[in-house]
Amino acid sequence: MIVIDFFHWPNQGDWMFDARDWPDPDAMIAELKSLGIELMVSVWPTVDNRTESYREMRENGWLVQTERGLPINMDFLGNTTYFDATHPGARDYVWGKAKRNYYDKGVKLFWLDEAEPEFSVYDYDNYRYHAGPVLEVGNIYPRMYAKTFFDGMKADGEDQVINLLRCAWAGSQKFGALVWSGIFTPRLDRYATSLPPDSIWE
Repeated sequence: MIVIDFFHWPNQGDWMFDARDWPDPDAMIAELKSLGIELMVSVWPTVDNRTESYREMRENGWLVQTERGLPINMDFLGNTTYFDATHPGARDYVWGKAKRNYYDKGVKLFWLDEAEPEFSVYDYDNYRYHAGPVLEVGNIYPRMYAKTFFDGMKADGEDQVINLLRCAWAGSQKFGALVWSGIFTPRLDRYATSLPPDSIWE
């Protein structure tokens, strides 16, 4: 397996390969498959306010809302907000983009990163999902993010769906979430703390 990590897209929320760096993803993916190699792509739930996706999603109420201030949830290489994974319409929209630009090209594995979501300012009382205030329902986000891709892939005929997520919540495993322990310093003692005691070798 080969993983294509973040910022292979033009802007956050485009959910596609940047043609300047990936001129023929269909041929690349086909060649990898002919060599017995599967491709996993990193997908972020962030949407840059300069994109077409942002305008369409904002008009439809498919973005995480703010109670006050600017509608910006994350300031990282652009002013971005998160798609509202608790909104069925938002999930359908994001899967539609991912299906067209990745899945239909042969990508069947996704690294669903930024799944917390990682707000730049942790004013949880300022954010609202379709399902309710983040202070009340915030932990459900990674579960619904996983559901976005699980439901889409199942509807498109996948029997077994498994995707990598940086975090999860109760019930995430139902939607094919394989959780990794997040980013930590590459030292053995730090790695050991991310494993249950009974799984550490002697």
